[in-house]
Amino acid sequence: IKDAAPVLEVTWFGENDKSLGTSKIMKKGEEKAAEYYAVSPATHLPVKLSKFSAEQLEKDLKTLMEAK
Repeated sequence: IKDAAPVLEVTWFGENDKSLGTSKIMKKGEEKAAEYYAVSPATHLPVKLSKFSAEQLEKDLKTLMEAK
């Protein structure tokens, strides 16, 4: 998605550290105009996410990553 900022990228690993796939969540726009999208091995193309759930995830990740 053009001009989208990354929010989260997760890679799952299986046996022998083999990569099973990567999922990404991206944010386009700011404040009330923000839209969130996800791409995964199952979707291949961007899927629009619930704004409420994606915003909550973004806030929780920020809290988690800033924890000391």
